[in-house]
Amino acid sequence: MRNVYVDFGEDSLIGPVQPTGNTIYFDGVSYKDGFINYGHKCRFLWSEDKDYGYKIFINNTPMNIPPTEEQVRLVFTIQKLLFENGFSPEPYEVIRCEDKLREYFVIKMDNIKGKVPMDGGVEWAERLKKYCRENKIFSQFKNLDIIRWDGQYPRDLDPFHFGLDKNGDIHPDSTNCILSEKDNKIYLVDVDIKFRIG
Repeated sequence: MRNVYVDFGEDSLIGPVQPTGNTIYFDGVSYKDGFINYGHKCRFLWSEDKDYGYKIFINNTPMNIPPTEEQVRLVFTIQKLLFENGFSPEPYEVIRCEDKLREYFVIKMDNIKGKVPMDGGVEWAERLKKYCRENKIFSQFKNLDIIRWDGQYPRDLDPFHFGLDKNGDIHPDSTNCILSEKDNKIYLVDVDIKFRIG
């Protein structure tokens, strides 16, 4: 396993809201502004000239500690299964990185460039849900984590945490699913630390 240095700059590593103009240094490359996607459980680093990016798993609330290698390898395994069946970007490797305080784990994966799908999401989501049920893949997304766009809890609307609205379609504010500009397919890009199998 590769081991690289990371410097998160002014990033507090808690939640998706971060300081404007922050720079993250990862493996000798600096990422800033629109090339850092901030999420609740990870940071995704990417660049215009590469077809891949890096998902860094950060401090997992409420414990405020990063996920273990074993937990990140489970996410990698689930994402690999979803990729092999056309639902998710391809994961390439797990990388260990560290700053001056602790270690973090990263998945190098395909970077799907595109937009939130406005059509065809219901059928795609139904196929993905069916595949996940058949293969015992689920999300442990808790009601306390976040409230969805229409005020309902995610488990009520979206037991797999795909970013669906009350009609079962992909919500326009979701960043969990992307319609690829390369092949016009929808991908679940946010397979996160809450996913389980079995």
